[in-house]
Amino acid sequence: PLTLDRLHDVGEVIKQRYPQRAVVFEVISGYRSPLTNTALRRNGGEQAEQSRHMIGDAIDMRVNGISTRELRDIVWCTGSGGTGYYANDGFVHIDSGRQRFWPAGWNPHTIKCQDI
Repeated sequence: PLTLDRLHDVGEVIKQRYPQRAVVFEVISGYRSPLTNTALRRNGGEQAEQSRHMIGDAIDMRVNGISTRELRDIVWCTGSGGTGYYANDGFVHIDSGRQRFWPAGWNPHTIKCQDI
């Protein structure tokens, strides 16, 4: 439920920024069984060994018409939890675990959340 609350908060920010746009989340991945997670890792994926997807509190998603970078910033600024930025794959990870970010190539502390 906390991850869905975060997703709702993200949607509200998008609605404020783009009032004429319908907010539709395209879910890339939600719950993953441990077996599926292991298979993805074995095939060269970068899934965490203890992925939060396996306990059902993580979502990989995108929103049509919103850049992955802007979505990442909105996700980071709307609450605690994990924020993963997959620029090359065009999606953002959101979860309700402890606050953290990845990959190391971006620094969320440079984001001006007051502008979000």
